[in-house]
Amino acid sequence: MTIHESLKVPQTPLERADFAILDLAQDDTLLTWFYETTATTSLDWSPLYAETVHEESWQVGPILIQCRGHEGFIKAFQGRAQRQPIGVLVKAGDADLTTLTEQLRMNLTIHVANGDALFRFYDPRSLDALFQVLEEHQIVHLMGSSQQWFWFNDGGWQMQLLPNGVQRPEQDQRAPPVISEGQLRELEVRKRDRVAEGLHTHYRDYIPASDSLGFVKTQVRVAAANGIERYRDLERWIRMAIAAKGPLEQSEGWERLQKTGLDAKDILNQLEHESA
Repeated sequence: MTIHESLKVPQTPLERADFAILDLAQDDTLLTWFYETTATTSLDWSPLYAETVHEESWQVGPILIQCRGHEGFIKAFQGRAQRQPIGVLVKAGDADLTTLTEQLRMNLTIHVANGDALFRFYDPRSLDALFQVLEEHQIVHLMGSSQQWFWFNDGGWQMQLLPNGVQRPEQDQRAPPVISEGQLRELEVRKRDRVAEGLHTHYRDYIPASDSLGFVKTQVRVAAANGIERYRDLERWIRMAIAAKGPLEQSEGWERLQKTGLDAKDILNQLEHESA
């Protein structure tokens, strides 16, 4: 397993980034923001969904922007990235847009037990966990011609370096990355634990347990097992658990509403309504 290079770096880590991966799915205003931010300059860019079965949805997918030499855009990207998980900055030497686009496009889907699935390899909220579970040869496949990736998460900038001494696959030998079921399970666990750690930081003084972090991690996993995955819903779950002074799924209110046949999301909504 690779040793993940997760480094705290300055608030403006890259004044000379070569590329940016911008995730348009994060906000329906991002494409307009991109157009407005680059209105007085000329940047080449390419939708990663282009030339794929998802081409018609390119406006809600990732785009790769060649920003080499455009410090104004890089600073604007950094500023927004510190407020919203919009993507990744990339250093890639003299790599060209076409080559890196083709390489990154190969990462859009991964093989899973039931076929292929979309793979959001550019989401800064998951990158730290992702790079921890990948083997070095998988990281090389993922990063393509890149040397460094930078992203903002958990209050700071983090970086992944391309592993040394691992040969890149030839372009005509590239295929969608193969990530094992075990790695995917570990990735989900790590992602949930990261969410739990963030919630614990915010609510630790109110957690009704001596092992407050363990309590939050367990509650996040129970919530996920009940189909509660979105951050704001997980935060609601923790708030309701605090109000119940114990595990939410064991509370009187939860058990009462569960008997009515409501699903977890509706139970959460009803409990929140009752506590208002």
